[in-house]
Amino acid sequence: MARGKILGLAATALLCAALAGCSDAKADPLDFNARVNFAVDQLNDAAKEFPSHLAGAIEGDKAEAVALRTSYQKMKQTLVKVKPELEAIRVPPKQSARDFYAAVLEWVANFEKRLDDYVAIVRTIENQTLSVEEKRAKIQPIANRIDRGQAADSVAASTAQEAFARDYKVKLLPR
Repeated sequence: MARGKILGLAATALLCAALAGCSDAKADPLDFNARVNFAVDQLNDAAKEFPSHLAGAIEGDKAEAVALRTSYQKMKQTLVKVKPELEAIRVPPKQSARDFYAAVLEWVANFEKRLDDYVAIVRTIENQTLSVEEKRAKIQPIANRIDRGQAADSVAASTAQEAFARDYKVKLLPR
């Protein structure tokens, strides 16, 4: 019976470590905040290029269409790189840190889901049978959905970060 409890505790500890959302009393709040911000900034930076190529790509500029696909691929590659780094972050023990971390993980999960929208835009651009007007008509609702989702996720993560900062007396720099 004791062996079963020990194995159960060991399995729980491994699961906790694998989920990386377990609080860690030794986790430094400043390091935690910096690492989370670094990961999010990498994803935001990767996503910034996409809109700058969209108008030209819609109009039929082949170089812009290639740049649009490259930007999408960069977002995917950045996500693959950043996600495990983010999941390995040690979370400080207070609830506000866990809430902030959960909000960021949700932001990242939604970023990943939005990649489907980005690739839908790329495929629409690459569809040679559609006119410019048809491409615009198909892309506009997708772009609006992306913008609304990003805005909502950013507000949720920022609100959680502000609560974390108050709780740990961390000064946030304007972004």
